[in-house]
Amino acid sequence: MQKPMNQPPIVGLFPLVVSRAGAVPRHGTVAGQFTAQVAILLGSDGRMVVVMIDGNYGVSVTNAAEELVGFLYNLHIQPIGVALEDIRWIYRDSDGHWDEIIPALVHGNKVFAVKYRPLGSRAQADAWAVIAAEGVSLSDDEEAMFNRSLGMTPRDN
Repeated sequence: MQKPMNQPPIVGLFPLVVSRAGAVPRHGTVAGQFTAQVAILLGSDGRMVVVMIDGNYGVSVTNAAEELVGFLYNLHIQPIGVALEDIRWIYRDSDGHWDEIIPALVHGNKVFAVKYRPLGSRAQADAWAVIAAEGVSLSDDEEAMFNRSLGMTPRDN
């Protein structure tokens, strides 16, 4: 799949709140707090990387993974034509470690179960490596906005 013409690499950049296990995620914050700060990134070949930062509010990203993956895919990604298998789901947990979410039990567009695996050595450099491997190329301004929004430090070039 090719990236749609004139589609910027940052498709979405926003916070989500999941108040309790099994609850539907919603956009926004509660008193400035969030469950996940999300960045949806589109690579040059049409593949995507969804980056989530655990915000330590409500349910953790780990415990709300099925809800977050399903919500983000159905509302933000499927409408632009990217298949679920063409997406990497990476996140920084509440301890600062980077992991990957892998949809494991899927029926149609509904994600019923996920698996997890550590992302390399679980460092931010591993997250940047996934972003680069999926063909995402950010301009200096886009990278600065991405870093500011997700609380990440600039990558080592």
